[in-house]
Amino acid sequence: MPLGREDIDRRDAMIIALLSRDPELHQADLAKAIHLSQPAVGARIKRLTKTGVLSKQYGVNLRRAGLFVAKVDASTKHPDELLRMFEGCPAFLDGYITLGSKNVCLFFAMEDLASLEALVDCHVNKNHEVENVQHSIIMSSHRELVFPVNPVVGKREQPAACGAFCNTCSLWKGKGGKCLGCPSTPYYQGHFWG
Repeated sequence: MPLGREDIDRRDAMIIALLSRDPELHQADLAKAIHLSQPAVGARIKRLTKTGVLSKQYGVNLRRAGLFVAKVDASTKHPDELLRMFEGCPAFLDGYITLGSKNVCLFFAMEDLASLEALVDCHVNKNHEVENVQHSIIMSSHRELVFPVNPVVGKREQPAACGAFCNTCSLWKGKGGKCLGCPSTPYYQGHFWG
């Protein structure tokens, strides 16, 4: 059962803040910082974790990995379908259903701007179910951009996870374009996804 706001006290909030800054912080150091015993801190962490308020997630520091990130805002009548379309896409970082003039926000990462532009152009701009597309390249961030990435494990398949065929796309490098291709296909010519 999720915790309500009233169930999280000042010390819980301090634990969450300190672990958000340094997930490897030892319980003894946390205990010293918030003036509790180590077993009391351990019990609080266990409760916050069990209820899902506190969780760990590993990811890639996108800037240090040399990846470019695009933020794409758009409108669609079927936001859930658009998000599902990208579930198997290695370049897809995350997506959100939003309120406002646009109802979907998507984040993608690729090794170069040409591949990122091709991905957005082919799979979002040309999607007949999507309107009012606006995309931006993230140049810097206040905090480190760390996201989990979809690894490409096993045999690379054609078509790509989204159904596209890189070897017939005019934007793909092998056809004279500048796109590195989808990392889930055998036509991928980049390095990050191997």
